[in-house]
Amino acid sequence: MDDINRIINAKNRIFQASIPFGKDNPISMKTDEKHVYRITGLSQIEDIINCGYVRPPLGKAKGGHTGEVFWTQGSDKLFFYDKRPVIETSTDILKEEGQIGAISLDKLTGIWMFDEQQNKYVNDIQSVRNAYNQLHPVQEQISQLKAQISVYDRQIADLLNSIQPYMQIPKVNQEISKVIEKNNEINSSQIIDSLNDYKTVVEIKQSLLTYLKQVDKFINDNSIKKQQSEGQMTSNYKHM
Repeated sequence: MDDINRIINAKNRIFQASIPFGKDNPISMKTDEKHVYRITGLSQIEDIINCGYVRPPLGKAKGGHTGEVFWTQGSDKLFFYDKRPVIETSTDILKEEGQIGAISLDKLTGIWMFDEQQNKYVNDIQSVRNAYNQLHPVQEQISQLKAQISVYDRQIADLLNSIQPYMQIPKVNQEISKVIEKNNEINSSQIIDSLNDYKTVVEIKQSLLTYLKQVDKFINDNSIKKQQSEGQMTSNYKHM
């Protein structure tokens, strides 16, 4: 269960490099603002092959952080040159600081490895995907996704119960009703036993859980005394 929780509850942190970082030289890997990057080690590449996600390490990382995955926003000032593996995903996927949920291998745009013979970074993501699919047959992947959906459902139910006392606040009621409606729609839909269908359900459940956590944080940050200021709450719920 810890393995699943590390995927579902991972918090992605995005560092904004305001000053030049790295060196622009012949072996450097350049970056751009449409992507975020994570410099890592071979152990994480192996973990991606094992679980299919960029999940946080077990225990505490440097600085005492737990359950967090650190990325850096790409720019014309950011370069990687020390030959360590670099993971890349689009800002369309990892949209905001603090986004909840580990990024899946499907959603990565690059796993850059330094090729000594070519003396440059090359995108080896297809090799990693092939290794993952070879290690995990389709039915095993479906079973793993079903297990994730079960955990999502429990966490969604727990958060809805936690938020229930605040449903008399019109804005909270309006937004949570949308979540409940979408969750019920997904639960009642007929899923063909296909890998892509289950991946889609997991993505939607992750979005619903992320939104509920944001609402729960809003409620915790704004005590009962501030319920009258409900208009301050801005919804980022999007129809899926």
